[in-house]
Amino acid sequence: MAMIPININNNHWILCSIDNRLCKVSIYDSFVKEYPDLIKNLREFLSLKYIQLYGVSLTNHWSFSYIKNIPVQRNGYDCGVFICKFGEYLSKGSDNFTFLSKDMDFFRKNIILSILNNQIY
Repeated sequence: MAMIPININNNHWILCSIDNRLCKVSIYDSFVKEYPDLIKNLREFLSLKYIQLYGVSLTNHWSFSYIKNIPVQRNGYDCGVFICKFGEYLSKGSDNFTFLSKDMDFFRKNIILSILNNQIY
């Protein structure tokens, strides 16, 4: 699985996970919004990368979806922490997100300490 942070309009971050085995692209947005051209742009980008990496075109059986049943951001500045947490859970094989918006200050401090102590996981 690959994960790509995506910046929306220079003011919001979302996470895109790409599962090559299942031919599935999932979009995690802590505002639980849909962006009109995002899936089209992702499909075009991945098609180009697929040709570069594998020498063949991306097939039409790939699915692209916005994930809806996820923790929701309650302010205008926690999106970066949310995508870090989404990525952490997904990298461990879980999409059962057990955190809430109120937990973000705690996670932000833990991320800062991890960076300062060179303990990025």
